[in-house]
Amino acid sequence: MAINKMFQVSAAAVMAAMACLAFGPAAAQLDARNADGQQEEVLEPAVESADVQEGLTRTGEGKIKISFVDTEWNEVIMFFADLNGYSYKPPATLPAGTFRYFSDDEYTPAEALDLLNNFLSQENPPYTLIKNNNALILRPSGQLPDNLIETVTPEGLYQRGMYEYLRCEFDLAGLEGTGITDDLSNLVTTGKFSVINAAKKLIVVETGATLRLMDRMISDARQNREVHTYSMRFIDTESLLIVVRDMMQLDEFNEDMEGKIKITVEPLGDRLFVYATDAKWEEFLKFAETIDVDADAAEVEEKERPFVRKYPVYESPELTMQVLQTALQGREVNLDQDAETGTIVLRGRTPDHE
Repeated sequence: MAINKMFQVSAAAVMAAMACLAFGPAAAQLDARNADGQQEEVLEPAVESADVQEGLTRTGEGKIKISFVDTEWNEVIMFFADLNGYSYKPPATLPAGTFRYFSDDEYTPAEALDLLNNFLSQENPPYTLIKNNNALILRPSGQLPDNLIETVTPEGLYQRGMYEYLRCEFDLAGLEGTGITDDLSNLVTTGKFSVINAAKKLIVVETGATLRLMDRMISDARQNREVHTYSMRFIDTESLLIVVRDMMQLDEFNEDMEGKIKITVEPLGDRLFVYATDAKWEEFLKFAETIDVDADAAEVEEKERPFVRKYPVYESPELTMQVLQTALQGREVNLDQDAETGTIVLRGRTPDHE
């Protein structure tokens, strides 16, 4: 993001805001990857669990606040079921992990269910919580009863949860011989994928996020736009996109005004699907290869390349951003902030990160 604003901030304010980043580069690399492309250990600041009142609370507008610290999943789901008047019978086998999440954000019951399913999908093995009429049913994601999974149209996907398991039927007429079914089948993890050649239909059971991605891929295939795949090497997809959006002038949906490039993210994966003209694909690659680099290696190169790091901000995120914009004014950096978490993403050289 071009830094084009000046802010008058005292030296004391600068030092105070920089102290918000005092966890250091190691703790800030929340999504860094090592040289083998494997996820590095995530370092989190200590949490004063005594300050967190655990449970679910209903707000004045009928929404829900969520606060849990390392709570067993069965207890979390029972809280959710009791608060919303759902029946729930624990399964014989429960997720082995615990749930840790606390925020001042407020959620509708549907949004809260989707958030729980987001975390359940990260368990090993992944689990899914299904709402069927007035009952909650918890099952391993690969063992969901067909009769409990709701069928929606492609248009209806965008009114459902990202982590909710759904069944969707897609029309493949006119796409014969394009190889689109092979591309789509690669996205299925714990769901089901059935091609009905005679009817030129595709029926898929997967998460809402995966089904939405399939819908966009089918739409783009009909427009004859070429699909490219970019696999992340050292940083996470969102860190790359934050910088690329600025460099390529993309909107919040990762698309340019002329429709020459659109980028989608593989759900729960580390790949980007880039729908682009040849020229825009080459432009994307040029930027991606300078951003998606090993930060540790970049620091010791004779002529250092810019690299990306994330810096979590726990107090006064707006002030911290303003102070950093002032402090880095005139440098060749890209600076952006996650609107939801306050985390700052900086692309620059070692002196810019210090």
